[in-house]
Amino acid sequence: MKSTCIAILAASISVQTASAAFPVQPPEARYKPFQKLDSTAQNIAIEKLGYTAETWNNHGLAPIEKKGWSSLTSNERTAAAELGFTQNSWDCFINHFEQDTWEELEARGVQEHYRQLGWTEAHWTHVADDVPYTESRWWDMLTSNEKDVSYFILCI
Repeated sequence: MKSTCIAILAASISVQTASAAFPVQPPEARYKPFQKLDSTAQNIAIEKLGYTAETWNNHGLAPIEKKGWSSLTSNERTAAAELGFTQNSWDCFINHFEQDTWEELEARGVQEHYRQLGWTEAHWTHVADDVPYTESRWWDMLTSNEKDVSYFILCI
C-alpha cells in the first residue's frame, strides 16, 4: 500500500527544489536520468547499488529502495554517499520512511504529515481493515494541504 501511494504521487508531480522550510536537501544525482549521469555515477549505481538504467529512471522499482539507510550494508552506504546521499536524504527521498516504525516517524517529525493524509498506526502496521483515503487519490485529487504535507513525507 505505501509504495503504491508513493509511486502514484511520484509519477504525478515534478521534483520540488529545497527551500529553507524543506527538511532535507534533495540528492541531485537521483533526479537525473540514468543516461545523464557520468560514467562513474552509473557504475556506482549499477555495480554497488544494484540499479539498472530502468530502475534508476523509475523510482521505487529497485530492490535497494526498500531498504532504509540503517539496513544498507557498509558498502552500500559508502556507494550511496558517493552519489551524494546522507542518511536523511536516503530515508526521505529513496525509502520514504517505509522502514520506520510509527514511533520513529514521530521522532523524525513526519508522523503528523502522515496523519494529515489519513494514516494511523493501524494503517502503518498493516492491521487496519481499510486504507487511508488518500491512497485512492491521484495527485490532482488531493487538496492543497494534502499536497503540501506530501512533499514532506515523500521528499519529492
